[in-house]
Amino acid sequence: MIFPLVVNTAAGSRIYDLDGNELIDLTMAFGSSLLGYNPDLVKQALSAQLEQGIQVGPKSPLVGEAAQLVRDLTGCERVAFANSGTEAVMTAVRMARAVTGRTRIVRFAGSYHGHSDTMLVKAGGEGGSGLPIARRAAVGGAGCHRAGLRRRRLAGNDTAPCRRTGRNRGRTGAKPAPRPATARISA
Repeated sequence: MIFPLVVNTAAGSRIYDLDGNELIDLTMAFGSSLLGYNPDLVKQALSAQLEQGIQVGPKSPLVGEAAQLVRDLTGCERVAFANSGTEAVMTAVRMARAVTGRTRIVRFAGSYHGHSDTMLVKAGGEGGSGLPIARRAAVGGAGCHRAGLRRRRLAGNDTAPCRRTGRNRGRTGAKPAPRPATARISA
């Protein structure tokens, strides 16, 4: 039986559920708790920012600083922030389609690419067709876009099909949409 873990408190690598069980989070919340849960460094920074107020809408000067740190760390020319991974993937797919003029999207099997309609499609075979995960979502109807069905699913750890897909799809095949970190790839 699978059930959601409901956490009452957390500190460092340990989380405590509503029943008082102490658990160790080996995944660091899939990267979002890189510094552990409830770290003093983060609490102090949050407290200082709360004193200055929370600006919803306009950007904080910290955004430019954070973007520069990401550029320095990764070597990326441009950096953009999103509210969620799903939003980031949706934006990347939209930009890739706009720039390339291609409609097909490639995603990796066993990886989570967010919960947008474009990514929540089952593989439909070599023809590139697919089926919505929700049975009642009609193709082209509300919640299921035809463009979302034109994508291909690749094995997460096999790079050869990825290279072939890019070559074989020519002008219609988009580049793959991998997860930035492979912590959640499964066989």
